[in-house]
Amino acid sequence: MLKIGWSRRDVSSKEKINLPGQFHARISKGILDPLFLHCLVLDDGNDLAVFLSGDFVGGHYLLDLIRTKVQEKRADFPVNKILFHVTHTHAG
Repeated sequence: MLKIGWSRRDVSSKEKINLPGQFHARISKGILDPLFLHCLVLDDGNDLAVFLSGDFVGGHYLLDLIRTKVQEKRADFPVNKILFHVTHTHAG
């Protein structure tokens, strides 16, 4: 039997931050559109895959952090099955 789990979390910063993507500093003035982290888990009882999708400019550094945090909470979880990508766009 295939089990499917889906979730999303608002990860928008409530604090002012420097917005990347320009050659000068741009400080946020609030939230126009929320940023989300989406999660899809597929598990057939023998194998599983976890797909994370973040509304970020970049995030390659986050995968190791996520895997470490999961490993701390569930030492038996196959963290190498966690995949992560970002949905950065200029014309979305």
